[in-house]
Amino acid sequence: MVKPIPKNLLIHTVTHEPYEEGGGWDEPESSEPVTIERVLVQPASALRRNSNADRIEAENVLFVDRANSSAFPDIKAKDTVKFDGKSHEVHKVNKQYAFGPKPHHIEVELV
Repeated sequence: MVKPIPKNLLIHTVTHEPYEEGGGWDEPESSEPVTIERVLVQPASALRRNSNADRIEAENVLFVDRANSSAFPDIKAKDTVKFDGKSHEVHKVNKQYAFGPKPHHIEVELV
């Protein structure tokens, strides 16, 4: 069995706000935000270049552990994560499995 991410590494707290389509007048509406304690936010830089422009793929990677984080929400692309006074949009969610049907932890790319 793979051990959870150690609590002493999960030093941050974030707020997750789900994105929902159909708020009327083509405006999105969000559900109630959820505070997630004991997560890790690591700075990251991923730059994608093509002939037209440069595009930043990720500014931060959020690690949420199934066992030690205070919540394990179903985070999806376009959701909002607030960290350190700034709002970040979820670009990509990578579920990491460890010999079972449920994810061990998730890695969330934020822009």
